[in-house]
Amino acid sequence: MKNKFISFCVLATCLLITSTTQAQVYATVAGYKDGATVKVSELLNDCSLLASDSTYKIISFDFSCIYKEQLNLLQSKDNKLTQDMKNLLNAKEHPAKIYIESITAIKDGEKKKLKGVNLVLVD
Repeated sequence: MKNKFISFCVLATCLLITSTTQAQVYATVAGYKDGATVKVSELLNDCSLLASDSTYKIISFDFSCIYKEQLNLLQSKDNKLTQDMKNLLNAKEHPAKIYIESITAIKDGEKKKLKGVNLVLVD
C-alpha cells in the first residue's frame, strides 16, 4: 500500500510539473516579450516569432496596427512577418504600436494558442 501511495505522489508531481511548464509557453517577436519597446530596424532585421519552448513551432498569427487613422489587420501563415507587414513598419510614419494576436503553435501535432504580444515601436 505504501508503494502505491509513493507511486501516486510521484505521478501527481510529474503531472503538475508538466502542466505548469505547458502553461508558461509564450511567444516572442524578434526576441522581445509582450510590452517591450522595440526599434523598427531591429524588428525588420529579425522578423520572426518564436515560442519560449523550442519544441513548439509557431504556424500562424494575426498582426494589427493603426496606420494613418486606419485599422490594418493582416495574417501570417507561418512564424514570419509578411511583406505587407514589413511595408507598414518601413513606412515613413510607421505605426506606434503593433499587436500580434491569435498566435497558434504546434507540438507533436497538437495546436496551442499562445498569449498575444503587443510592442511599442520607436525609430
